[in-house]
Amino acid sequence: PRGDGHWVNAAGDVIVDPLPVERWPRAYPPAAGVIERAEGRPPVASAADRTQVFVADAVGGRSMAKLAPKLREVAAGDRIAAIVLRATPRRDALPWRSALQVVVRAPRTRHALLERIRERLRQKKR
Repeated sequence: PRGDGHWVNAAGDVIVDPLPVERWPRAYPPAAGVIERAEGRPPVASAADRTQVFVADAVGGRSMAKLAPKLREVAAGDRIAAIVLRATPRRDALPWRSALQVVVRAPRTRHALLERIRERLRQKKR
């Protein structure tokens, strides 16, 4: 472990930022399943789990410029990820209409959408 809470392998080329299970976002696949399906050393979430995480992050309004390359790398053939990747970002975020299309097909992502709405309302009040 490093002083900042991250874990690093001996070579220093793999950095892991562990997230306590109690802070695991509800929009992501359940943490226990992600841990069970993790692959490699150090364990890394499976491609299917990473796809679901990146899709949830897109619905939540995270930067599409950062998410799209990561999603393309792991989402081969995933129909829900295709919705995200086909969308034309607005202000570097997944458009609301596309986010709703995803939520209809992947109900867990509604938690990310609700948080995005809450954040947007907080911005409007300022």
